[in-house]
Amino acid sequence: MPEDDVTQPLPEDLQPRSSAVGGQLLKGRYRIQKELGRGGFGVVYLAEDTQLLSKLVVVKILTLDAADDAWILKKFNQEMEALSRINHPGVIGSLDAGQTAEGKPFLVMQYVEGGSLRAEIREGGIEIARAAGIVRQTGQALSAAHDKGIWHRDIKPENILLQRAAEGEEYAKLIDFGIASIADSQFEASGMKTKVAGSFSYMAPEQFQAKAVAQSDVYSLGVVAYELITGKKPFPDASVYDLIMNQQKGPAARPCQLRPDLPAQAEQVILKALAYEPENRYLRPREFGDELHRACTGGQTQFTAAAAAVEAPRPAAVTGVQTMDPNTPSQLEVAHVLFLDIVGYSTLAMDQQTQYLRELNQVVRETAAFQKAEQAGSLIRLPTGDGMALTFFGNPTTPVECAVEIAARLKSKPHLLLRTGVHTGPVYRVADINTNMNVSGGGINMAQRVMDAGDAGHILVSAAVADILLQLSAWRDSLTDLGEVSVKHGVKVRIYNLCTGEVGNAAVPKKVKPPEPEPGPSRRGLVIAAAVVVAAAAGGGYYYWSISQPPPAPPVQRTLQYSITVQKYAGEKPDGAPMEYPGEMIYTADHRIRVNLFSNEAGHLYILNLGPAGTGKDSFVVLYPPLAAGASSAVKPPLNIRYPAEGDGIRFDTQRGTERMYLVWSATQIPLLESAAAGSLGDVVHNHAMILEQPHMKDIQDLLAKLTESNQVDKNVELKRTTVRSTSDALAHLIKLEHY
Repeated sequence: MPEDDVTQPLPEDLQPRSSAVGGQLLKGRYRIQKELGRGGFGVVYLAEDTQLLSKLVVVKILTLDAADDAWILKKFNQEMEALSRINHPGVIGSLDAGQTAEGKPFLVMQYVEGGSLRAEIREGGIEIARAAGIVRQTGQALSAAHDKGIWHRDIKPENILLQRAAEGEEYAKLIDFGIASIADSQFEASGMKTKVAGSFSYMAPEQFQAKAVAQSDVYSLGVVAYELITGKKPFPDASVYDLIMNQQKGPAARPCQLRPDLPAQAEQVILKALAYEPENRYLRPREFGDELHRACTGGQTQFTAAAAAVEAPRPAAVTGVQTMDPNTPSQLEVAHVLFLDIVGYSTLAMDQQTQYLRELNQVVRETAAFQKAEQAGSLIRLPTGDGMALTFFGNPTTPVECAVEIAARLKSKPHLLLRTGVHTGPVYRVADINTNMNVSGGGINMAQRVMDAGDAGHILVSAAVADILLQLSAWRDSLTDLGEVSVKHGVKVRIYNLCTGEVGNAAVPKKVKPPEPEPGPSRRGLVIAAAVVVAAAAGGGYYYWSISQPPPAPPVQRTLQYSITVQKYAGEKPDGAPMEYPGEMIYTADHRIRVNLFSNEAGHLYILNLGPAGTGKDSFVVLYPPLAAGASSAVKPPLNIRYPAEGDGIRFDTQRGTERMYLVWSATQIPLLESAAAGSLGDVVHNHAMILEQPHMKDIQDLLAKLTESNQVDKNVELKRTTVRSTSDALAHLIKLEHY
């Protein structure tokens, strides 16, 4: 996806003006009737197509001033490109394009008889099933755009039209792709400045940092859903900074507080769409819309025939929230079960248990196998306390594919140790006490027993699964027969170890007994032993090897935790209470920040700051250790430093841009940084060493780049801390502070 572009709305005195008047004929065909609206890029008119029996159309004309702006011209062309790519009944289609007599580009689009969604929003919200239907249709249209590599980035009620058919049916239509982000666009221009785009009240948090992703549209649609159902926006209109602060905290009022008749499950769906971190939201707008519709209507279609016009029939989803009649007898089925367990879960602190389970859930949901099965309605998800069981119906290799993808994703989370078991066997679909869909039977019990035989990193499969995999070339070479293993209640299970070389644990599980050695050394053993001794002697010495030699100790891991405290100021006095955040954020000149650092290790701490590039301040400043007599980088455990310890915190100057703060945590002194802290590598400014001279700048940049290579970063929004880990004896971590 190309780099995100964002633009702020134009001031009223700079809004576009157009010379188009009623009666003007464009391209010898489209006669302007009246103006419909204005925006930052152009003017929209109602027109008639004189070549199609005066059929009504919409004409959007780019203003003359806007045409002189390369970025606006690019976005106008990209809107045409987006509409030409998308073929979906929920997206307004493009019909034609051309230029006015003055040379201004214009775009001809379908005319929809009906108003925007904005006109429907009222105090207390609209009828719940109707709101869910509108959100569902909009989510389907958005996902159709995403499938073509297009992110809308400006979802709001004004950009959703409601078309009413003669029979009273209602159809949601998505319009205005003027600031959309388009993959592989024909109109992408290199070297063009990024801008911030969107309507502030509906923008996702990451859009304020020009980092929009697919889930940004999910967030905006979540704001629309909240407003439709409650009649209020989740975050009151405020300054950009206050809005961003509120987004981190979440809506001040939960939807059910404002709309008591809203089902609790629907509230959870909306709040998930409004999650601050993109990875905690729904992956696709369609998934969000479908889940909200099911939660609001009990799975029944309440939006008349409109849903059928937009979406082909899909099988009923089989998820952990689907309900069933507990008195309905269930048939015996064959299922393919993936059982997952977090190793050492019971030894973790409560907050760590919650964090690890949340991370595991997110990893699982991001796998292609999980998403495909969930969309097809062939999956039941069951929490197990310290992990989960995924029951797949259909393709017997799906749980294995899911297990391998989960293991690959967990490489970036070395703290999250997992063992996995897969089995194919009989199950019943049953209802739990809450009438939610569940499963029982030998298939799921055996999957758990297979998993119990493994250690961290193992992907174990039963003989029933292995019999299938051994017939497939993609899996055949990855399986090792471990023989029969005694598991829970003394049950004997034949188990295979799946290890691809990229994922899995090739070691024999501890619960698997090694074969009994033959009495006396075998001839093969004597030959090998003799070869080892001869080879060692040829190297100038004798070495003694033992098959019982313990494995090498795991690499030492350095760990540093941090948070950021923000205090808003009015002049020289604090304005409100300070707030703590887990990491990167947008700030203004009215704010002061402190960095809070924690570790149980001894070491040497350095904090460096690099001002906005191209401002003349892009030189390193050593903030810690302070340039003072006797100041040292050495820290004894436990590390618990609040920087700055005194005063009102770190102040920003008037220069906007990205302040880059580096945290360096090392087991030993780093000579280059010690020299910088002593002020010997450059001029001293404001009691800190500012590195001005080359090659010192490059040396420090190279050092920091090297120290960040092996980092693993985990941000915990609830605990308001970020943890940085490294297998090296020193680490560096970059915090970007956007000065807005």
